[in-house]
Amino acid sequence: MPESLRTVASAVFFISLSISSYLSSFIVNIIHKLSRTDGGMSWLGGHDLNKNRLDYCYYIIAGFGVLNLIYFTLFGSKFLAPTKVVGAEELQLVEVDAHIGGNMSGRQDEV
Repeated sequence: MPESLRTVASAVFFISLSISSYLSSFIVNIIHKLSRTDGGMSWLGGHDLNKNRLDYCYYIIAGFGVLNLIYFTLFGSKFLAPTKVVGAEELQLVEVDAHIGGNMSGRQDEV
């Protein structure tokens, strides 16, 4: 792999990582604001994990995963390359002697 391609690949990886971090903090803030009841605690409020409703937050995250799966299968199936089958012909692989000084017929030269 060329050095420039490795640099671009790592840059794309870290950009996607930072975008996902910002997106997850945005989702947590939205859940925190929407789940707050009148004067009560939200699903993520407080320090007592027994009173928090983390299960609801994970249900929402699982729902996003299901939506992503549906999105991927619907749009990904439209962009699959069609497969071609040429009759009943099959390609046959020919074994080639890869030794240095070997010939293509597979026979050993007599010396």
